[in-house]
Amino acid sequence: MEFFAKNRNNHTESVEEHLLNTLRASEALLDSFISPNLAQCLGDTDFAKFCAGIHDIGKASPEFQNHIRGNFSNKPWHNVISYEILRRRLNLSVPQLDKSICEVIDAHHGKSSDTTMRNNLRKASYEQQCGFDSNVYQAEQTRLFDLIKAALNIDNNALVRELSLPRQVLLAGFVILCDWIASSGRVVGNSWKPVASELSTVFNDRFGEVAKPFIPRPLQSALADVLNAGAPNLLIIEAPMGEGKTEAALVAAETMASRFGCGGLYFALPTQASSNAMFSRIKDWTGRIGLDEPQTIDLLHGKKIVSGDYRDILDTHGDKSEGVYINEWLAGTKQLSLFPSFVIGTIDQLLITCLKQRHFMLRHLGMANKVVVIDEVHAYDAYMNVYLTRVMEWLGAYNVPVVLLSATLTVESKQKLINAYLNKQDITLTNIYPVITTADKSGAVIEHAIASTNQQMTVQLREAQEPIELLRAELVDGGVAGIICNTVKKAQLIYARLKEAGENAILLHSYFKLEDRGAVEEIIQERTGKNSRMNAPRDKLIVVGTQVLEQSLDLDFDVLITDLCPMDLLIQRIGRMHRHKRARPGKLTTPKCYLMENEHSGLLYTDYLLNKTRSLLKPRRELTLPNDIAALVNETYNGGAADGKDEYDRLILEKREKAKTYLLGSPFTTGKQSLSAMLNFEFSSRNEKLGLGAVRDTQDSVEVVLLYADEYLSQLDPTELQLRTLRLPVAFGTPWIIDKVIDALEAGVTKPRSDELGNLFLVLDGNNEAELCGYKLKYSKEVGLEYEKCE
Repeated sequence: MEFFAKNRNNHTESVEEHLLNTLRASEALLDSFISPNLAQCLGDTDFAKFCAGIHDIGKASPEFQNHIRGNFSNKPWHNVISYEILRRRLNLSVPQLDKSICEVIDAHHGKSSDTTMRNNLRKASYEQQCGFDSNVYQAEQTRLFDLIKAALNIDNNALVRELSLPRQVLLAGFVILCDWIASSGRVVGNSWKPVASELSTVFNDRFGEVAKPFIPRPLQSALADVLNAGAPNLLIIEAPMGEGKTEAALVAAETMASRFGCGGLYFALPTQASSNAMFSRIKDWTGRIGLDEPQTIDLLHGKKIVSGDYRDILDTHGDKSEGVYINEWLAGTKQLSLFPSFVIGTIDQLLITCLKQRHFMLRHLGMANKVVVIDEVHAYDAYMNVYLTRVMEWLGAYNVPVVLLSATLTVESKQKLINAYLNKQDITLTNIYPVITTADKSGAVIEHAIASTNQQMTVQLREAQEPIELLRAELVDGGVAGIICNTVKKAQLIYARLKEAGENAILLHSYFKLEDRGAVEEIIQERTGKNSRMNAPRDKLIVVGTQVLEQSLDLDFDVLITDLCPMDLLIQRIGRMHRHKRARPGKLTTPKCYLMENEHSGLLYTDYLLNKTRSLLKPRRELTLPNDIAALVNETYNGGAADGKDEYDRLILEKREKAKTYLLGSPFTTGKQSLSAMLNFEFSSRNEKLGLGAVRDTQDSVEVVLLYADEYLSQLDPTELQLRTLRLPVAFGTPWIIDKVIDALEAGVTKPRSDELGNLFLVLDGNNEAELCGYKLKYSKEVGLEYEKCE
């Protein structure tokens, strides 16, 4: 009798062939992809290979053979039969011997069978379907079981062991990946094999030029000294903006990857815009680290097509001559998104690893193969920090080296992250700043004080009504000014007034379609970034924007006007000034930041944090950076109370509880742990979709593709559609209007304009205007999307 594992497109594959192909895939993965650090987490490599090789033994059963021959049934899936075959072959009785290997095999479809299904298999009524009462099926199951053992030269004693929960998760991910490779013939590529660099010259080697050597800043020199003493498992760099934290992080990641034997890098950032900018920097960095073979790279967020550097690599269709290339299988499969050697993306993609969802084990396998760098750690709210803390627990469990970067992290937040990573509760830290904090798995935590190159910054409180006159006076000798508003409407209003007054201004916010936003970002960075010069495009330029200017771009303003916001974010905004060494206009040799009030700020930030920030700044005429940063940030979040404290505490607690809805369990749970218990949640397409958006506590939003009156979809390729997307203002995402908005958008698009991808289209008339649910909308490349209620 033939036992088939697959029957597709008139091609059949026997169970034996599939098991042996999966075993070979496991050998190839261990040889080329699995890094030494991940291999250590997986444990005995022969045991891992056996798990891959035996995973589909349950297909040698009447239940599956009837199914593959067209006699479909509702009987249990073959994975649970594989579980039961192993349990019986290894004599794993329920109360005595550990069944970890069975758990791993059972989960190879991304979820586990439930206890009821397993118990039913042990009843006499199921013996026939599973082949347990058939000499023919029993003989084939025994033969396959012995075949895989013999191929690896192992016996039953090597297979009966208790596996920790982290190891179960990684082994399950490994088996799934081997199965997918064996079934598809795809490859994931080779892992990065970092080589230790000479730390005395590494900064110049990586970032210097022949005509312009790279001189390390105090932070970077201090980091080299720390790494020379031995690369830690966890490294936290806290320093003011513009001190070279990114270069320091890349050098640290390279050193830690070499020491711990990691096969890649994930660089997590707060926004898509900052991810795009970092992708370009890391692409350049990969060209200078001495890759001995081409490596996979990817930009990981939903709108990556907006990045010109990403499109340039994508257009080469996997050409490996440039050192890095895009593996289209990995880039197109969400569960494999962390598998390229170098991944740059938003923090969301890292937090998703700790969502309750099918195939989460694959994401963990990719994550455990890397060094992880998390930028702007202070930028994540109480809700996201629940996920971030859980991610740190899993990274610690896998011994993944981690680098955290921040300008304004509170002591309490830092202690929680270190405690999570080390699985300890007794870490105590001081309030020194700037500082490099190191921790290793032995529990040793050391704070290394470092020097800073930042200057004193003067913060002056001024009235918000007349920013135009204020800037005319400040820019009389030239320079670049930034205006950061808390709301898009206010930014658009100030921009309009500046243009009416004849000022040289440019506007950036989140209500631009992607292609226009990307173009504006490039212009702003060219005119205000590190390499900008005091020429006509830079001179007397005023950049108006929202929070998108706070973190995403490398900006260098001579003077700043900003709406009041919580202290840590305010310091981030101040960090957009005097970021690089350059000649400044006479009046602006000392950086100055002017504060405005915005009546709508309380809708974005809690009144409590605004009140705390306001009260701490009121008696001051200046801030001394970096000396004041740590004290002000810690006092804002952990100091004495202010108006709104009770409401703030209630909101924080509510956010933390809400975040737990989709939160994956901890690797450090006490008691005996099993993978099936961790996978004990409802799987449905609805929950999968909801879960993917669960790592941010944001109001629902509606994303549209802009079309003009005379256009049809046949004129636009998929890339053009993505570049034309934008999110409608939050007013269109409120619970009482969002369904009406979606219905109106769907009803307003004729069939020739619709598509099969679920896109919603906002069709603009000849004046680039539209009406939607009682609002008039207007779009332009200069101002973005404007809206107001219809009269």
